[in-house]
Amino acid sequence: MVALAAPEDEPYPTGFGATFGARGDRIADAVRAAVPGGVDVLLEAASVGSPAIGAVRDGGSFVAVTPPNAPAAERAVRVALVQARADGAELAELVGLVESGRLDLRVAKTFPFERVAEVHTLLAKGGFRGGGIVLVGDFASARTADDRRS
Repeated sequence: MVALAAPEDEPYPTGFGATFGARGDRIADAVRAAVPGGVDVLLEAASVGSPAIGAVRDGGSFVAVTPPNAPAAERAVRVALVQARADGAELAELVGLVESGRLDLRVAKTFPFERVAEVHTLLAKGGFRGGGIVLVGDFASARTADDRRS
């Protein structure tokens, strides 16, 4: 397993046993430096898209998690798209994995729900690193207030 990340994030992927590669403009070259000939499967979750397909060996698989960034197939590389869907049972299983410590959530920052526009602006600028952004809301209070207005 090879993981590309910023140099300051190296301990995170190597802690899971991944071979570290520094993230940069030449993604395919960085991966092939760690795995000559290319990887069998590449899971692309960083919205890199086409520049990363060169890291996959001929006949391998490229899996994208963001639809607009899935590259066209080439060199018999299969391209697949995986998207999230609402599934209560699967979400409950993920919660259990987090609570048991088997799944690590990297939260970079939390914001109150009222600042959602600011969060959108931050994400649109790109380059936000260190985990996900979590919006925290007091939806029970909001629902009660809405009920009172009805």
